[in-house]
Amino acid sequence: MKKYYFSHGRTALLNGLKFYNFSDRDSILIPDYLCEVVELTLKSLNLKILKYEMKDDFTINMQSLKSKLKLKNLKAIMVVNYFGFPQNIKVLKKICKKNKILLIEDNSHGYGGKENSKLLGTRGNFGFSSPRKVLQIYSGGVLYHKNIASIKLPKYKRTIKDFIIQLLSKHFSLKTLIKKNLILRKDFSDPTNQNDNIIYNTYIDDFSLSKIRQKNIKIEKLKRFNNYKIWKNYLIKNNFIPIFNNADKNLMLWCLPFYAKNASDAKKWFDWGQRQGITIFSWPDLSIDNISKNTKCFKRWKRLVCLPLDIPNNYLKHICS
Repeated sequence: MKKYYFSHGRTALLNGLKFYNFSDRDSILIPDYLCEVVELTLKSLNLKILKYEMKDDFTINMQSLKSKLKLKNLKAIMVVNYFGFPQNIKVLKKICKKNKILLIEDNSHGYGGKENSKLLGTRGNFGFSSPRKVLQIYSGGVLYHKNIASIKLPKYKRTIKDFIIQLLSKHFSLKTLIKKNLILRKDFSDPTNQNDNIIYNTYIDDFSLSKIRQKNIKIEKLKRFNNYKIWKNYLIKNNFIPIFNNADKNLMLWCLPFYAKNASDAKKWFDWGQRQGITIFSWPDLSIDNISKNTKCFKRWKRLVCLPLDIPNNYLKHICS
């Protein structure tokens, strides 16, 4: 498949959809546990959104998905490789072929990951990844599509915040020192504390693109794999279990997710991370509708804790000892 580089994964999705002649009557079936910005991106194209349920282990509730297939004007199904772990796409391909609908692979969390030598994000009709989530760059989203097209967009403009984050990423000791002493910091236990819901429509900046092309992906994957093992052992020692028990060196792992006992316990993990100078976080940025209705997704969100893998190996061993 051909690669198109954009500023964000959501931008890659937006432009991937533009290859097709969707109308405002058409619907796309997406998972119910996903960042709100995905919905906003689809709605910006006047598409209708249907949702199928995800189980707590982040596998698809196939009964829920299949119950939506008979709805009118369904044009595509989106599947998400949560945290870099691939979904079983074979059964979805069969469903899409039988129902004559598109399969979109959201691999935002797992740029460069492979399963059976197949690059994740390239297993559907089109897919996308978000290298900015796993590489220290200003911007970066990749669209994988078989069609060739000329897309004209402005380049992403870096902000002062981008420059500061990039600078701190090169100095881990300074970064941890600042995080430990921050008085005002993001409260990851607050569901209304949203991140970034802007629908960008820009190309990747030149600096980030050059970094992507220079980066040794195998080394980054191995680093994250080794950190995953350290976190996993630490969790087991403290009587917690990772949602994904078996990691793989061929995957690009975004983080290690697990469930705390309750919302209060999750907050303790977020606060402990801050004291160590690292960011332990919740995910995703749910819609206000999910929060106000106290949905199953929100109840899951309140217990989900994500452990970062972008930490120097020696430091992670130290805080987990």
